[in-house]
Amino acid sequence: MKKIFLCITAVVLVSFGCSQSSAPKGENPVETVFQPAQVLFIGNSHTNYNNGIPFYLQGFLTQIELPYNPVVEKITVDGSTMSQHAQDATTLSKMAEREWDIMVFQENTSVAANNNLEATVGMQELRFKIPNSTTRLFLFMTWAYEAEPAMLADIKTTYETTAPLVSGTIVPVGLAFQEILNDPGNTLALYNPDGIHPSVEGTFLASAMFYAAIYEKDPRLNPYNGGLAEEDASYLKEKAYETMHNYPN
Repeated sequence: MKKIFLCITAVVLVSFGCSQSSAPKGENPVETVFQPAQVLFIGNSHTNYNNGIPFYLQGFLTQIELPYNPVVEKITVDGSTMSQHAQDATTLSKMAEREWDIMVFQENTSVAANNNLEATVGMQELRFKIPNSTTRLFLFMTWAYEAEPAMLADIKTTYETTAPLVSGTIVPVGLAFQEILNDPGNTLALYNPDGIHPSVEGTFLASAMFYAAIYEKDPRLNPYNGGLAEEDASYLKEKAYETMHNYPN
């Protein structure tokens, strides 16, 4: 009996020793660095106007070296809300098309300003339909209509109350619009003549902010001008950087 016990003990010790030696000593697990290689914007004409924010964002990306080939795409329906996107077969198919690293939600501006509950529920509903559990979410805070600047306070409240519910990072484009419109030295028009949609300058500003937010790059150091005069593009990139830097995400 004693011999059997000794044999069993020896086997256990040998097994323990083998399991211990199988793990390399002094080595830490390799951390995987997150790369926003594939980005999908979901929204309406505010995202799609002037060839769309992805078009200008790609322009910024062509000026830098990345360890991956960036993909920036969009699925937009004019006037659409997040609730409508959550029920749209084309949107859901696009969401499942790739293992998107980033998705950007842009709620209908009127809904965000006038129906906080509908906007919040819509963004939550669409969030639950993201197929890839590792996808990171950004929220595109839009601007007030030109003739209704008071809208911005309600838009801001909607995004800031929704963000923690969907684990989203806000990109406060509307606040940058307000900052520029309140600048007495500004001569740039951020609105299309309809007073609702962005001008090219407005779309470029939004793109510079997403460049800063998603890729964590300083747009002021990027030479891309989006076809604008260098002075105008520099001013917009400066405001994009300032707004993102000062916003408490």
